[in-house]
This record gives sequence, structure tokens and C-alpha cells, in this order.
Amino acid sequence: MQCVVDDTDQLLVDQGILIRAANPFNPARNVIILAGSLGFGTSAAAQLLAGPELLAHPIAAAGHPFEAVFSVEIAGGTPQRIELRA
Repeated sequence: MQCVVDDTDQLLVDQGILIRAANPFNPARNVIILAGSLGFGTSAAAQLLAGPELLAHPIAAAGHPFEAVFSVEIAGGTPQRIELRA
């Protein structure tokens, strides 16, 4: 995966990661780490966490720690279509 830009260096596709892991201070709880390559990817990670798609995805629904990557299309300076690639 890589970020995609157009002829004028306008960002078209950003990417990011989501990680759910055991909390090192309280193993009965989880921590979630989200990050994007650029700001749009980070914003898209937060949108992905807030929506039903991630919770319905088998990797998250199992309740176990996971790592997932995603891509997001950027249109008019706004993250649009987030594609989870678990």
C-alpha cells in the first residue's frame, strides 16, 4: 500500500493502521492504536472506529487482539471511502 497523489501532488489515497492489543497495565482491558500516514488517514481511522463496519468485520468481532490496515480515498480535502484490508 502507498499514498497516491495526482499530477499536482494533491493527495488522492491515504492509508493507516488499527491495532487492538492487551493493555499492559491491565490485561483484562484492551488498548486501541490508530494511525494514518498523513492526517487524512488518521481521521479515517477515527471514522472507522466510530462506524459499524469495523465491529461487523470478522477480525474485530472475534474479540481478540488484531492488526489491520486500511486505505481511504480523499475527495475535496475530505476522507471518503474507507477500505479495510485486515
